[in-house]
Amino acid sequence: MRETIYLNMPVSEMFGWGVCGRHLLKEFSKCYDVRYIEDGYTDQIRNKKHNDMVNQFKSSISEDVNAPFIHTISSHIFKPVVRYKGEPNIGYIFFETENIPQEFINNLKESCDVIVAGSQWNVNILKNYGIDAELALQGVDQNNYLPRVIDRPKKFWDKFIIFSGGKYEHRKAQDIVIKAVAELQKRHEDVLLLASWINIFDEKYNDISNIEKEIVDQGVNNYHLLPMIFSPSTMAYYMNMSDIGLFPNRYEGGTNLVLMEYLACSKPVIANVSTGQSDVLKSAYSFNISGNDDDLLDSAISYLEYAYDHRDEIKHMGKIASDWMCRFSWQNTAEEFTRIINKYKGVSICQIS
Repeated sequence: MRETIYLNMPVSEMFGWGVCGRHLLKEFSKCYDVRYIEDGYTDQIRNKKHNDMVNQFKSSISEDVNAPFIHTISSHIFKPVVRYKGEPNIGYIFFETENIPQEFINNLKESCDVIVAGSQWNVNILKNYGIDAELALQGVDQNNYLPRVIDRPKKFWDKFIIFSGGKYEHRKAQDIVIKAVAELQKRHEDVLLLASWINIFDEKYNDISNIEKEIVDQGVNNYHLLPMIFSPSTMAYYMNMSDIGLFPNRYEGGTNLVLMEYLACSKPVIANVSTGQSDVLKSAYSFNISGNDDDLLDSAISYLEYAYDHRDEIKHMGKIASDWMCRFSWQNTAEEFTRIINKYKGVSICQIS
């Protein structure tokens, strides 16, 4: 008989937390009797297969349970959405600040036995506040995000393509991407920006025309903005079409799922090695940048220029990237949770395979 586990997370194809929840629900179902608690979240699933999976495991709860319970922790209040607890009670969090109010620290201590964080940066911050914290890095959908030879459409075939992904917001540093690309386009007329920046949580930047205006106003004259894409294979198609990715993100509580997916497509990156992204960046396939905004911009421009002039070298870097990313899977993430459950429950539950 399988051990029961409760899971309260968003499940979606449209944003990082939802993708994480969807994959973990699938992986946990291979080992546990999963009870998916939907409270606080509305499914945003377009794929029928994914929707059927969610419906299969949906459950309800009205009291504490004598089984492991994994909660998504809101980074706004540092508390679970569901007030009922499990045994052990496990919080799962990504956050983007080093300064946590004492009230939030108290929330974590009172609501969970252990907090699982999505980056070593987050784990270190929590431990500095006296929180019992464990690390579980995100995985990559390796059935879709993998190297592919793309026959570029006419609009793209003779271009040096810079890819940027992530919802449009200050934290993701698209303003730095725009300025860097605009500067490179002054030097090379064949440079094209390929961006996936729709932000479903922001009314302004859920409209692609508003993003386009900001790009044009900053002097970028050759670009292609992607609409909201729900298919991983389609997104991987566009990633594989590009030459290099630019991720100067100011803060990442996790490893940045889009960055990981891009690397898995055998593509090198120019990326901020600070905060959560540092867990997956290696100099063998990444031009690592850091510092204040001026430092990030200057370094991004310099490395873009280098990449433009060294196409064969960056292709080799991309091959190393995809090889390295093979060690990051959602199965491995689920196994880390199993290890943590076993550690805090004190008994062996099962081994995911």
